[in-house]
Amino acid sequence: MPNTDILTAKERAIQQGLSPACLLPFAQGWESPSPQDVRIILQMAALTEHKAGVYVGLDQRTIRRWKSGTTAPSYAGWCLLVYAAGLGMIPR
Repeated sequence: MPNTDILTAKERAIQQGLSPACLLPFAQGWESPSPQDVRIILQMAALTEHKAGVYVGLDQRTIRRWKSGTTAPSYAGWCLLVYAAGLGMIPR
């Protein structure tokens, strides 16, 4: 995806309520995404809990816990979901 498309997608996600801090590289102040952030990204990626779990290599119950705020997403898992949503790779 061209950089302009990624920037447009990021802007759209932030307008929908996604926290910009959850799109930062870890060393630059990444903040764990909120349950709302998780729901936004899953919707943008068109992933169900089951499909998201398969994509990141986790059980769908873990994705459900992320959506409910019971547990926080891992940085690696979150990076994969952000990429699947068309927002590019976070570490860049």
